[in-house]
Amino acid sequence: MRNIILSLQLIFMLTVSMNVYSDTDTTKVLFIGSDLIMYNNLPDIFKGLSVTAGKIVFIDQAVHTGFTFANHVTDSTTIAKINQTDWDFVILQEQSQTPSYDSTRDSLMYPYAIILDSMIKANHACTRPVFLMTWGNKKGDVDILAQGGSDTYVAMQHRIRVGYMTIADSLGDMVAPAGVAWRTTIIQDTSYIMYQADNINPSIFGSYLAACAIYSTIYDEQVFGNTYYSGLMDLDAANLQQIASHTVLDTISYWNIGTWAKFSYYSDQLNVYFENKSCNATSFTWNFGDLSVLSTEENPVHSYAAPGIYIISLAVADSCTGQTDTMIIHISVTSLGMNDLTKNTGISIFPNPAGNLITVKFSGDPAEKDIQILDAVTGRLLKEYPGINQDEQTLDISNLATGVYILKVYCGESAHIGKFIKMDER
Repeated sequence: MRNIILSLQLIFMLTVSMNVYSDTDTTKVLFIGSDLIMYNNLPDIFKGLSVTAGKIVFIDQAVHTGFTFANHVTDSTTIAKINQTDWDFVILQEQSQTPSYDSTRDSLMYPYAIILDSMIKANHACTRPVFLMTWGNKKGDVDILAQGGSDTYVAMQHRIRVGYMTIADSLGDMVAPAGVAWRTTIIQDTSYIMYQADNINPSIFGSYLAACAIYSTIYDEQVFGNTYYSGLMDLDAANLQQIASHTVLDTISYWNIGTWAKFSYYSDQLNVYFENKSCNATSFTWNFGDLSVLSTEENPVHSYAAPGIYIISLAVADSCTGQTDTMIIHISVTSLGMNDLTKNTGISIFPNPAGNLITVKFSGDPAEKDIQILDAVTGRLLKEYPGINQDEQTLDISNLATGVYILKVYCGESAHIGKFIKMDER
């Protein structure tokens, strides 16, 4: 009888120990999604990688076949899971096709992604939502192809990437770029069977690669060298680990991983307008380089007493993780306004500030013109448009970063100079 009681006590202790975790040393990760996570139990693969690397991790999931974000926001299980504990990370995976539909993602995906993001952060302000960028169907969107349309894997993968990056950037959330790692793998080695027979859901190779990408995203470290293979051959696992590590860690700022400082600016006379583009930061300290009082505003406007070159620094910190970063640049402040540099020069630039397009209008000189766009801070030549014959020319500046630029127009022996602001059009 005593042995039975001891056995029951031991079973009870083991049961409790399997469900109890310490907030101080455990990484808590919740997976929310559908079939792409469900196949091969992707959360369990991630857990295997974590435990093998010596991590203490608690995993749970709200995963249902065919579910979209719209389904999850009203699902009682998903809501209960979100509010279950103070999660460190919540992985968000939309139904496989929804992110790739250019015309409908604004109504079918983004509103519900925003709701989920709000629910997660309302439960615990320091939880990091992580969008799991998934992969395209093997031959292109199956529904488009079934209806006689034309599509490819590469085209669908690009649309999925845009879909996830747009919402993640707008919310300041992290991205686990599994789809990008898939694309690299498919291009580098066609011997890997990445899909199930339906050409949509992942094989064990595909799930393992996605889990590796999530690992490097969450821990901000390479997974290469991990000895958990989930049944794969060691060389295959190592190759997939390496691809995932490079995909994530070579461009961590692009995936909004970690805390880093970034800003842009434009000036009008002695007033400089700063736009904060930092990632995962909760506090900001600006030094404007003129011995003025430091600013803790997120997007400050600073007025200088005199023209000159000033050293600007932005120091940021994340109160949740303790991470910090600083960005330092030199800026040139002049007493000229946006319109001053184009007065009486024979050119006008509009709109100013501009979004993705500007129009340059010429007057008084019918000669062929060459246009140059230069960085206003460094003077570096960025774009050149030779042989312009029209009196009015529209230029595509969509790939220029937000900031101030110099526009030069050469007409024979004469030169005209203008100045314009490029604003972020999102």
